Amino acid sequence: MKKWFIFITSLLLLSACSQPPHFDSPIYSGEALTIGIVGEPPNVREKSISFIPLSMEDVLKKNFQNVDAVLIHKRYVNYSPLS
Repeated sequence: MKKWFIFITSLLLLSACSQPPHFDSPIYSGEALTIGIVGEPPNVREKSISFIPLSMEDVLKKNFQNVDAVLIHKRYVNYSPLS
């Protein structure tokens, strides 16, 4: 009985860990978007999305125009201009 429990538990763990994560999102089909980004821009499937590189100084001084959104990567959130 104990062997069956170990076998079934091992089988469940191995099958759950072997499947790659799958995220199926719809493709954006709205108006063209321009997104300012602090850090590396992500790879996106949509051709109507463009990224403009920004620095944290640009964001802190609100020195950006004509963007629909601003994304800040996690590692830049604790940014301090004094450091």
